[in-house]
Amino acid sequence: MLTCSECFGPMRPAPGQIKLTCSVNCRVRRSRRIQKERNEQFRDDVRDILARAAAANDGWEARDIAEDGLSRLGLTDD
Repeated sequence: MLTCSECFGPMRPAPGQIKLTCSVNCRVRRSRRIQKERNEQFRDDVRDILARAAAANDGWEARDIAEDGLSRLGLTDD
């Protein structure tokens, strides 16, 4: 039996196809997809923080917005 090169699970023919594919529950693909979604969410959060800080009226307000956002993301020493 052939195995997947990513998760070493069994390879099966896809419905209606001759080509062998990994089973739908490939853990490696799933974990990569989850990590990609987390990275995209993190990037969106950082962009939001930067946009709000840029729209601030003064430097102190911008600093406070940035500090609050970074602490929300868990990126401070507090």
